[in-house]
Amino acid sequence: MVASWLDSVTNARSPSRSSHFFPPHPHPNTDAYCSHANYNNEPNLGLWGVFDGHGGAGDHVSHFSKDELPLELVAQMGKLGKKKFSELSDVEMSQISHEAFVETNKSCHRAPFDSELSGTTAISLMIKEDQMYINNVGDSRAVVAVKKSSADHGTGAALKAEHLSIDQTPFRKDERERVKLCGAKVMTIDQIEGLEPIHENWGLNLGEGVEEGGWVGLT
Repeated sequence: MVASWLDSVTNARSPSRSSHFFPPHPHPNTDAYCSHANYNNEPNLGLWGVFDGHGGAGDHVSHFSKDELPLELVAQMGKLGKKKFSELSDVEMSQISHEAFVETNKSCHRAPFDSELSGTTAISLMIKEDQMYINNVGDSRAVVAVKKSSADHGTGAALKAEHLSIDQTPFRKDERERVKLCGAKVMTIDQIEGLEPIHENWGLNLGEGVEEGGWVGLT
């Protein structure tokens, strides 16, 4: 239903109404999503993903990835000699998910558009029976609404949001170290332009709380 509603809104532009409800936008939409109920023709299996592109070709990268990742997951499963996700163990699910993300990235670089200075976040959620599998690259997040305990009901709302993913950003110490081990530097624009000394004390003025253990959460 959500996907159908989004499609209807996206396709609702018409010459007679566009100037009133959908004013022209000078930049392409870099956001993309995928929604697959009964994924791989398996009952009780679903796959959803959100992709937030960036850079000059961000729209191409995000839309390419939302089509490629679901196909790549099936391809990686086939390499294990399996035809159904229901046959996979948790370890195998983790393995094919990692490989699918890596291969989607490689395929993107072979696509007929220049992605050298562009990219996309990617977060996917697969529900298999009563289990959820979440994978992400970048800082798009997955959250779930859960019922509050009776002790928490005094705060008003009966539901609270809980995070299902961990942002992959340089605000995380472990991610900074991983990037630096690859030979890269982590710097702000001001640091690159020599307007600010080199340091790693970021985030506090961005409305985010930084936890060096690996979690970057909104405050």
